[in-house]
Amino acid sequence: MGCETAAKELKPLIDQLPKNAVIALIGASDQVRTKSTAQLFGDELKDIYENTRADFEGGSGVIIKTKGDIADPEKSYSKIIKELQQEVAAHPDKKFVIDFPLFINEFSNQPWLNDQGENSEFTTKLLEISGGDQNQAVLNWVDSDGTIEGLQGPQPMESAQRYKQGFNRLREFVKKYVPGRPVFIGGAGHSWDLDAFIAYMTHGKVDSESIRQIMGAEEKMIQETEPFYFKVEPERIISRYRGQDYEFPLADKN
Repeated sequence: MGCETAAKELKPLIDQLPKNAVIALIGASDQVRTKSTAQLFGDELKDIYENTRADFEGGSGVIIKTKGDIADPEKSYSKIIKELQQEVAAHPDKKFVIDFPLFINEFSNQPWLNDQGENSEFTTKLLEISGGDQNQAVLNWVDSDGTIEGLQGPQPMESAQRYKQGFNRLREFVKKYVPGRPVFIGGAGHSWDLDAFIAYMTHGKVDSESIRQIMGAEEKMIQETEPFYFKVEPERIISRYRGQDYEFPLADKN
């Protein structure tokens, strides 16, 4: 799935959200390609809305802000945030899609690496028993709960919870600057941890059943251009992934 196709599939979701929703695409791992994918995704969304915008004042009711629109080397970070906050506040009846990928420490690939920045012994063994197949590696990792032939690697549930901590930081960051607006947080990426995180956020657990449900009949892990979106409400998590809507009741353990 390319960025253009993924963006087109996201448009119906954006269109059905509340008219004052804010969708922030700001999560990124430490892999350069993740940020690049997220930025391309925002650019494609902007093109789609500009090319289909109704020919009247106010347009489609959706404002897309990409990194190119937001970033300014001559302005301080706080000034950029302040100006963006003011623009959102000035359009209370508009939906905003803010595409500004930031590195989030909790999304780091470090748990899979050794001190030299290479695949750890566990990661190497996982790939070996999976025949080098990334999709099978996700399944073997979750099925083994992170222990293979006496080697201990990241535990799927712990990885998912680590990602959720990063997600919560993103959500609180956005809510701080757009109070009173419904906030959706999303991102783009390609990692085994991300599949575990999506399973956790849609099913409340990471096990053989939930990971296969989110990977689908073809048992494919998340691809680089596939977006994921979540909205946390007081009593539930609403999410959308691969065209399917999920609603997961919140419990104390989450």
